[in-house]
Amino acid sequence: LLTAELFSLIKEEYDAEYGRKRTSDDPVLRRIGRSLHSSYCYPFTGVRPFLHTLLGFMPILEWLPKYKFKRDLMSDIIGGFTTGIMHVPQGIAYATLAGVDPVYGLYASCFPAFFYMFFGTSRHVSIGSFAVVALMAGVANDKVMATRGGGTVDLSRNSTDGLFDVVTHYDVTPIQVATMLTFSIGIWQIVCALLRLQFLMTYFSDPLVSGFTTGAAVHVLLAQIDDLMGVRVPKASGIGYLFVRVRDLAVRVPEVNITALIVSVVAMTFLYVGKEYLSPFLAKRFKFKLPIPYELILVAITATLSTLLQWHEKNSVEIVGKIPAG
Repeated sequence: LLTAELFSLIKEEYDAEYGRKRTSDDPVLRRIGRSLHSSYCYPFTGVRPFLHTLLGFMPILEWLPKYKFKRDLMSDIIGGFTTGIMHVPQGIAYATLAGVDPVYGLYASCFPAFFYMFFGTSRHVSIGSFAVVALMAGVANDKVMATRGGGTVDLSRNSTDGLFDVVTHYDVTPIQVATMLTFSIGIWQIVCALLRLQFLMTYFSDPLVSGFTTGAAVHVLLAQIDDLMGVRVPKASGIGYLFVRVRDLAVRVPEVNITALIVSVVAMTFLYVGKEYLSPFLAKRFKFKLPIPYELILVAITATLSTLLQWHEKNSVEIVGKIPAG
């Protein structure tokens, strides 16, 4: 154990070596006032402080003139192409989790990455849809639609086969709920940014972050198992809803769509083997450094087989269907 004198000596040596500044002895209110002045008043004290603050909000104005096109352009194109391919099936899947049409998942994957190019500060970050947020949005969507989703039903005769088409008009649609939820979250994020509440992340311990990540993975997995099995499970929410969902899944095991289950297992195995074994083998044996778009290959193969073998018509495998153009 370190004594107080030894700890003080080590701290002084560390501060001298790495230039750590001593904590100010000023009163707390004075330090808060100084911080507020530097954050909100300093940008308007002159042209140079204003430009410095503007560059802080839009880093692209600073790094784009210094961009090394010959050295970095091709690598960035490959990285963007790979990330874009990954976001297509991921966006569609997360839109399903959120309870909205698949096309909105593509929008949610495209626009954040585009705007991050102007306002982001890290070249290693891929911004887009997130499974946990999509799952939470889906829970909120289900609650609102359960209370305010009622509407009217119209019956119109189809001139082709003489049957009736059922058209439901909802008072509140899922995309309206998701849009309002997104707008509200954006307002709160702006407030947090103005108050500079990012310092709160400093107090998040590693066990807390690890526990959150693991718990989120379990929630996302259980939220998609019914689609992997090809069964319908009623929505559940509240404390302990995971146990209710596991029970509902277990009850519906006899109803599993074998074709959907086989496709799901083969797809996951293909992605796992390709990324964990095939890519490292090719990189080591043949010095192949280009990323292989396994997601694109998987989507192309399964879409082709689904069309040729008519999985939806013959085996009742659910498909995304036609995605409208934006």
